[in-house]
Amino acid sequence: MRWASVLALGCVLAQGCRCGRDVLTPEPPPALSVSPPRLVLAATYRGQASAGSVSVSNGGGRSEALPVSIEAPFSDEVTEVTLGRGDEETVLVRFPATEVGRAVGTLRVGALTVPVEAEALEVPMCNASSACIDARFDASAAQCVEVQRADGASCETRCVTGGCANGTCVGQLKGCDDGDACTTDVCDEATGCDHPLVSCPAPGECQLAVCRKATGCAVEEVPDGTLCGVDDCLATQVDVCVSGACVRRPRPDTGRCANRWVPTSIPSRTGHAMAFDAARQRVVLFGGGWAGKNNGRSIDSGAMSDTWEWDGNARTQRTPVTSPPARVDHAMASDAVRQRMALLDGYTLWYLLP
Repeated sequence: MRWASVLALGCVLAQGCRCGRDVLTPEPPPALSVSPPRLVLAATYRGQASAGSVSVSNGGGRSEALPVSIEAPFSDEVTEVTLGRGDEETVLVRFPATEVGRAVGTLRVGALTVPVEAEALEVPMCNASSACIDARFDASAAQCVEVQRADGASCETRCVTGGCANGTCVGQLKGCDDGDACTTDVCDEATGCDHPLVSCPAPGECQLAVCRKATGCAVEEVPDGTLCGVDDCLATQVDVCVSGACVRRPRPDTGRCANRWVPTSIPSRTGHAMAFDAARQRVVLFGGGWAGKNNGRSIDSGAMSDTWEWDGNARTQRTPVTSPPARVDHAMASDAVRQRMALLDGYTLWYLLP
């Protein structure tokens, strides 16, 4: 009876033992979990790196060695973790930002998978506030920082070439000369060289202000006969420009106002003169006379002093303020340099013909 009690007690103490036969009970599989279930790394600038971690734990069950892997461009620091019952391990994931853009991958720890995301940002361009300041981007502060260059360092701005002194570029002024006497050569650090037009002084009443590239401002006389006073179309004398001065002259017969009636066609004539005005592309006619017969005797109608133009389409009578006296058998030529018409010679009377 005593030995029977000892044997019964031995069966109770032995694990997996039943009276009469031995039975082994296997350990349950590990209860694995991961946190966080999705890893998003902080955005970083190209050339820098960011990192994040994932915790893997075994909540119960047998111990197990788990392989660790992740796709490029991500990397991990271990290739395997071993987790016993109740153990927890940390897996570090690194992201080197070599190319700008978003990157995705999958971290695998045994049968566990964790989506991983990261973004590489382009490094901002930093513009220095002056030629003697160096600017760079500080990724840790996520901002541009400036550092003053050493005194004597070479520098160049839009207007100066020289060296740095206390953060300022000093030296020789750059040339902005454009070779045009009608402009002023100036330089501004914000915009560079500029060439505003020269303002020539106001000329006299019968003068024009002109500017020549080689010599600068000058004064020219307006064409003789240019009106320089009020013309009420009734006065017998008018103020006109002659040799650069405003003078009063009798109104010529042809010096009519524009609102006076004028012929619509050229009266027939002979002994007139014409010339081509190349500057205005016009044929200009002046003067002449008319001859005919009266009772078998040749007579003349007297010399004329009217001016006409032909532009290729129509003939138009012109009534300048001043005009040469009536004449016949004269000559005309175009002065291309002064852009004026010249009249030569002729007769102011036309005698009776025999």
